[in-house]
Amino acid sequence: MVPFIPDSLPDLSGKIVLLPAGTFDPIVSKSQIEGLLKIFQKSGVDVTLKWQQSGHNLTEVDIVNAKEWLEKH
Repeated sequence: MVPFIPDSLPDLSGKIVLLPAGTFDPIVSKSQIEGLLKIFQKSGVDVTLKWQQSGHNLTEVDIVNAKEWLEKH
């Protein structure tokens, strides 16, 4: 999920990100998701993390969450 961590983080203030993640993802671990979340937060991103009871696939819940998130933002 995070192939490298930059030496200095960019200023991403004012950016918004939806970060969907599967609790049973065999490819991206929970710690990798949490690492990316921290990078976004330290960079000033308004990030929303949404855990799903899924793997590495998109689900209908992901689509509903994305729709709701887009309507809000």
